[in-house]
Amino acid sequence: MKEVEATFGKAAKAWWALTWRAVLLALLSAFLVGVVFGIFETVLNVDTHSGGIVAINGTAGAVVGVYVSIWVMRRLMTKGFGRFRLALVEK
Repeated sequence: MKEVEATFGKAAKAWWALTWRAVLLALLSAFLVGVVFGIFETVLNVDTHSGGIVAINGTAGAVVGVYVSIWVMRRLMTKGFGRFRLALVEK
């Protein structure tokens, strides 16, 4: 495996490849989780002004967002982007 120097420009490309995908997919998945929770709250006639429900919804959205971000990182490590892919290299 040929190691490429980690210049600022290459680091910026890798950062951008991760960031836009992670943010977009995390927002979309958190939105879908919110919709599902909202449907359940409506069907079950739950008081949506309860602080506990807001905390549960926020926590669920955060957990999904973290999972999706890790999934995006793994995908970039296996599929790559452009001429590069992210890799863990043992010292």
